[in-house]
Amino acid sequence: MRGEGRDAVVRKMSRKWARISISLMTAGLLLAFVGVMADTYMPIVPGFALLGAAVGVKLTKLRCPYCTAFATTPQWFGNDNKKCRKCKRFIQYDY
Repeated sequence: MRGEGRDAVVRKMSRKWARISISLMTAGLLLAFVGVMADTYMPIVPGFALLGAAVGVKLTKLRCPYCTAFATTPQWFGNDNKKCRKCKRFIQYDY
């Protein structure tokens, strides 16, 4: 039958980009927090730059593999089988 192959293929998202996004966000938050606690503003600017990079990675690399919507949150490990908010399909990571 026509159309069966398209639904049978499981497309997966890259866990590498999810981990990069989480790492950038964590480093940015830590730098901003250290800058606020040390009462100096030098680490705050790179901290916000790292947060911006994390958001950029999330918006460009972590999309639904079926409909390309910004529909998921990054996961470091595990596979909770989250659904896309737009197309309602399950999203899986590659490993």
